[in-house]
Amino acid sequence: PAERHTMTDLTVPDMTIRPVLAAAEPPSWNSAIWVGEIWLDIPGAIEPDRFHLRDADGYHRARLLVRSEAGPLGFVELDVVEQAIDGRQLRELVADLPRVDDSQSIVSAVPA
Repeated sequence: PAERHTMTDLTVPDMTIRPVLAAAEPPSWNSAIWVGEIWLDIPGAIEPDRFHLRDADGYHRARLLVRSEAGPLGFVELDVVEQAIDGRQLRELVADLPRVDDSQSIVSAVPA
């Protein structure tokens, strides 16, 4: 049965992040890094306590490109434990990244 959350349940459900490029097989070397991305503009994007990484079997580290509509903010790298990363650690690393002002955006709107 599906897990049910009530209005008073303060837990945030886990989120799954897909790899940028899925591998055909798990890596055969210990230093392989799982690579994905996360968008901060999506409401609740970094709220979960745990993020499952799709197709992360055999990986011990993950590198995420942290993005917003204003542009890329940078990369963060975390330990992978049981095909997941820790949300608290992700939030701490993201907080240390420089912010991109909308006025510095690579993509600009052109009036019609």
